[in-house]
Amino acid sequence: MAALQYVDKPGYNAILFRRTFPQLTAANSLMTRAQQWLAHSDAKWNGQTKRFTFPSGATVGFGYCDTEDDVYKYDGPEYSFIGFDELTSFSEWQYLFSRLRATTDTDFPLRMRAASNPGNRGHDRVKERFRIGEDPSVLRSLRDDEGNLVDRFYLPATLDDNPSIRREDYIKSLMNLSPVRRAQLLAGNWDIKPAGILFQRGWFGMVDDYPRDAVFCRSWDTAATLGDGDWTVGVLWCMTRAGLFYVLDVLRFRGSSLEVENTMKNTGWADQNIRPTAIVIQQEPGASGKAYAEHVIRNPLRALNVVVENLSGDKWLFGGITRHLVASVIGIPTTAFPKYPPDKAPSRFISRNCQPVPPNACMT
Repeated sequence: MAALQYVDKPGYNAILFRRTFPQLTAANSLMTRAQQWLAHSDAKWNGQTKRFTFPSGATVGFGYCDTEDDVYKYDGPEYSFIGFDELTSFSEWQYLFSRLRATTDTDFPLRMRAASNPGNRGHDRVKERFRIGEDPSVLRSLRDDEGNLVDRFYLPATLDDNPSIRREDYIKSLMNLSPVRRAQLLAGNWDIKPAGILFQRGWFGMVDDYPRDAVFCRSWDTAATLGDGDWTVGVLWCMTRAGLFYVLDVLRFRGSSLEVENTMKNTGWADQNIRPTAIVIQQEPGASGKAYAEHVIRNPLRALNVVVENLSGDKWLFGGITRHLVASVIGIPTTAFPKYPPDKAPSRFISRNCQPVPPNACMT
């Protein structure tokens, strides 16, 4: 309803997103409901562009971002309102804040709104961004990099706030889910999580040291976000001829694109000065992923041994190292974490990396 608030204003454009096209066109989705609501109004529906146009010239459209490259489909237009349904299903890159703009001759506000259940791949990011579970004063006091107060709010809602739903039938359906997923959907519980099934604690063991004749590698998962965005992580690990893995170092930070590239470069040379170490970077699907990989190889990581890992599908389902882990134990040497007490190093690493996958994910 918020997207329709200023459709009487010329120059107003709104767009509502779901992660995938099937979600956008499903029964009772945002788009199908809007078609029902506006069926007898003055708005004109264009099935090809998935957009309503109002007598004022204002528009309300619908889109999806199935892959990271899909954000480029929305490079040209400017929107006064951007809405996300099930925000936790989107990545940080897909927030599309750069599309939120308007010309100086308009007087309506620029707004971004989102609705979401707990769970899914973006659970932790959304919870942290909106400080869910913390005192509301924490969110109201947040400031950006320039010291300005952040205009951001979180409004919780539960089943009791939706009187139109058939409550008893819905609760009965939820009883077929796991206790964790049921608590997330029924009570809006953001604190409960399923037990980790991507990495299991039993795979990690404490060892005194690591072999020097192993093959060494630093794997990077990058994110160019400041503040409360995604984390960039670089893991130094080695593998023996017997197929045993050892985690030697974990870098985890938030930074700009330049900071990420400088850290990768400096860390790469520091690793190389100690021992020959390959650097693994991820190439996301699409032209932009290939261009980024080529940029990193030619610039910050020039003259270093770089291996490009081509990714496809959902990151939760890659499991390249996971297939090896289920057949062996990964060692965490006490000598690899000198700045932490020996009894704290493994628990710190495990607590950050034995994270749950979305309830609807499956390992293959």
